Amino acid sequence: MCSAKVIGLLFILSFTFVLSVSTQDEVIVFIGAPEVRIATEGKENGVLEKLSKDKVSEYRCVISKKGDKYYWTSREDKDIKKSESGIYITFTRSDGAPDYIRIINPAFLKVAAAYGDYGYIEHLTHALSSITYWGNVSHADPLSGKQ
Repeated sequence: MCSAKVIGLLFILSFTFVLSVSTQDEVIVFIGAPEVRIATEGKENGVLEKLSKDKVSEYRCVISKKGDKYYWTSREDKDIKKSESGIYITFTRSDGAPDYIRIINPAFLKVAAAYGDYGYIEHLTHALSSITYWGNVSHADPLSGKQ
């Protein structure tokens, strides 16, 4: 009887440990708050739209990291690849789709202020249409890969 309790307790403890390891493994490394967007279709020119607070929350950009892989959490957890060049960190879809996120490396944000008002761009395509968001970084840690 006592051994059954011990086995049951060990099972519960091991299950809890497995759950805690798998949930601790995923880390949010980027949250972007979009301020403006342009949606284009075919020959029509897009119109710059300033986003309301509700839209900022709805369209926020989130990237998470699990192990060595990055995911576009706010876009159906799509698998993305990270590359760095100069002051930019770019995430592209692993499946070859032309969508991407480009972020100013947090280490260069002060220097990059001369380049414009925004800290990231998110570009999405659908058929022959596209949507582009520009916004500010509200969380970026650890993006540089020098962890």
